[in-house]
Amino acid sequence: MKNKCRVCKGETSQKGFLFKCVNKECGAVFWHRKILSENLEDDSVFKKQLSLAEIPPTKNKDHFVYVIQLSRKENEVEDSVYVGRTWRHPYERYLWHLFNKDSQGSSHVIKRGKVMIDYEGPMSKQKAIAREKSLAYALEDKYLVKGGH
Repeated sequence: MKNKCRVCKGETSQKGFLFKCVNKECGAVFWHRKILSENLEDDSVFKKQLSLAEIPPTKNKDHFVYVIQLSRKENEVEDSVYVGRTWRHPYERYLWHLFNKDSQGSSHVIKRGKVMIDYEGPMSKQKAIAREKSLAYALEDKYLVKGGH
């Protein structure tokens, strides 16, 4: 599978079904939708895909805040993003959204998740809660923001 970056259209590197933009200024990451044809309901298959993508495990108290760009709806004139926080590695959480694993995906990302454009962390849970809100607020000038509770 050869895929260009969904943000800058540059080259990507691939590990399993996970693609990362090689342009350091961009840094976008996305899962190829073919991963959804895998039996991800089976935890061993899910964990194997994470392993193939070389996603590191997180420590107990690590939390992250992340931003996923959404595909535009027909009537939208500006780009949309979803802002969330997690104790999982952000790439793993992104896959949880896309697959709606254990019914824990945001409907925005399930239907329209295009590419992860940023994440911050690890940080404490308290910092992640505060940062999720402040990041969502900061992005409102540039995007239509979903999430960011």
